[in-house]
Amino acid sequence: MWTLEVQATFSAAHFLPNHPKCGDMHGHNYTVCVVVAANGLDWSGMMIDFGTLKALVQDAIGAWDHRCLNELAEFKDTPPTAEIMASLVFMKLRRRTSDWQEIWIQSVAIEETPGCIATYYGDTIHGEVKDVQPRA
Repeated sequence: MWTLEVQATFSAAHFLPNHPKCGDMHGHNYTVCVVVAANGLDWSGMMIDFGTLKALVQDAIGAWDHRCLNELAEFKDTPPTAEIMASLVFMKLRRRTSDWQEIWIQSVAIEETPGCIATYYGDTIHGEVKDVQPRA
């Protein structure tokens, strides 16, 4: 099995209501790391072109760049934590790549600050990704 990894960055503000440290608006320079996997390579010896995958990742996170995440519809009912962001990017990529036969999204990691990383591997049931909601 081969894996391929691309990284992209974005800057955004957020706040986590009722959190003692993160309740006030503040910002981060996020790094998104996406890993895809395959059991084989194509005729050219590649799994997927790095540029193709990076463009998909940029499309998934582009609306978040230089925004207050709490103001976006995606975060209307859920806090914009690194964990939730990783699952949202994973689900967006799964939808955009649903026709891929030989390649799958293995994980999405969001580094909020250096050394603080949340990784989502996908919670799949019969090939479907379940929506992720925070516990009450």
